[in-house]
Amino acid sequence: MKNTRTVFLRLAMALPVSAADYEFDKAHTNIQFGVNHNGISNFLGQFQDFTGKFDINEEDLTQSSFDVVIKTASVDTDVPALDDHLKNEDFFDVTKYPEMRFKSERIVQVAADKYAVEGQLTMLDKTLPVTLDARLNFQGRHPLADFFPAYDTQYLGFSATTSIRRTDFGMMTYAPMLGDQVNITIETELKRTP
Repeated sequence: MKNTRTVFLRLAMALPVSAADYEFDKAHTNIQFGVNHNGISNFLGQFQDFTGKFDINEEDLTQSSFDVVIKTASVDTDVPALDDHLKNEDFFDVTKYPEMRFKSERIVQVAADKYAVEGQLTMLDKTLPVTLDARLNFQGRHPLADFFPAYDTQYLGFSATTSIRRTDFGMMTYAPMLGDQVNITIETELKRTP
């Protein structure tokens, strides 16, 4: 009985990890948005403060889930006066709504390295379905792990895009002259937590 138990424990320890907690590598993550500026140009901005909880099934990514929270006051366009305007009641109203949130509900693999991530986006206290078109760029031990000990863990790299209509969430200011469609681009590296 003892020998059987020992063998079972050794086999269990040898099996690959199928589910693990991951987090943003914030130094290599960018959450960016673009809006048409009165038909003249496409204006870009990003958010600097965000967190995420990722439950990653390393053998089947479609069985993963995640929950991302973005601090709306971290909006950054490189134009301080515009940032202040985006933070007030006309747009993000950051005092009343300090966070926006995306929670995944289902992940569908649509090609070898492409996934549709279906979930719910909450912004300005309104929650609506949103689908991210995601491409898996990398999965495995970080290529620089042998040179930098901080990288010595498992990584996932994703590029993702989606579009929303800000008026659907109640952000009506200057619409439709200032673009209603907001294009979102996410470049991220996720690392397995200890």
